[in-house]
Amino acid sequence: FLITMKKMNASPSETVIIEDSVGGYKAAVSSGAICVICPDKTVGCNYNFPQAKKIISSLRDINSEEIMNLINK
Repeated sequence: FLITMKKMNASPSETVIIEDSVGGYKAAVSSGAICVICPDKTVGCNYNFPQAKKIISSLRDINSEEIMNLINK
């Protein structure tokens, strides 16, 4: 994530990462970016994602306005 942010000239505070796995979540949080979780239901994960800014059940549950609100908090 850090390499991509650097290539895009984006800071972590203006980057929202939507992840579906514990490993991806941990990488997103480590990068300092804003993390939204959409857990992969096929895996049956019981992790509670304590540092996620938002947990959604489907990508349909978030829109661009909500993403901008997460960035502007």
